[in-house]
Amino acid sequence: LFIAIFAAVFAIALGALWEIGEFAADALRGTTWQDGLIDTMRDLIADTVGALIVSAIGYVWMRYESRIPFTPRFLRITEDGGIVE
Repeated sequence: LFIAIFAAVFAIALGALWEIGEFAADALRGTTWQDGLIDTMRDLIADTVGALIVSAIGYVWMRYESRIPFTPRFLRITEDGGIVE
């Protein structure tokens, strides 16, 4: 679960950094990458929805199909709740 949450938050953060980059380019170079608040919010919403969908699919894959190679050995949990050494 940690990996799925981390992946979602990381993807959302990258989307926010991209929007900051667009803003900085518009401010410093006079470009028009951003069309306004609506464009920015739609981009951030799309980033968030995409990150949540992909993270949910990744979680289901790791939980029910195959943990290798997505989960490092120290995070694999045995059926009795112990950590695999």
